[in-house]
Amino acid sequence: MRRQAELRYRVVPTPAHMMHAGSSGRQFYYVEPYDHTPDAKTWIEVVADDFQRLGGRFVPLVRKTSGFTCSLDILFLRRDNPGHLIASGGDIDNRIKVLFDGLRMPDSVLELGGFALDPDENPFYTVLEEDSLITSVSVTTDRLVSPMESGDRIHDVHLVIHVTVQLPSIAGLFGLV
Repeated sequence: MRRQAELRYRVVPTPAHMMHAGSSGRQFYYVEPYDHTPDAKTWIEVVADDFQRLGGRFVPLVRKTSGFTCSLDILFLRRDNPGHLIASGGDIDNRIKVLFDGLRMPDSVLELGGFALDPDENPFYTVLEEDSLITSVSVTTDRLVSPMESGDRIHDVHLVIHVTVQLPSIAGLFGLV
């Protein structure tokens, strides 16, 4: 990620005679560090320019165009007594769906909770372009035993999320599956 934020590229349209099905219509040329080409951008800037919405620029780490997917291993810690996961605080399906929504790029201003993106959140990094890129989920629930502090509520949860990015298969990259 650091290298993608430092190396610069020049983006140019692909000539029509070089286009093929599934191509982005753009070519990327590496720009040497000593070359001060004014239209050169870092890879992060190129991705952020592709994902502009809601007055901001987003960089989803897992996106359709890269062919990557991911799996999530979630440790769901809650203060509820064992057996009360579904009875109080909402069922686990709804809680997990809210989590998935929080990991992806927002689709509407409503999903920002009434907040605007701050100027220093440009670009805004997200795990996913969309939640359909999650291919497997494992959820383990357990009891949160830390004492409640001022402002804590009984239905607050702590999550430990392990994201595994899965490389695309060669067959998948060429549409053979």
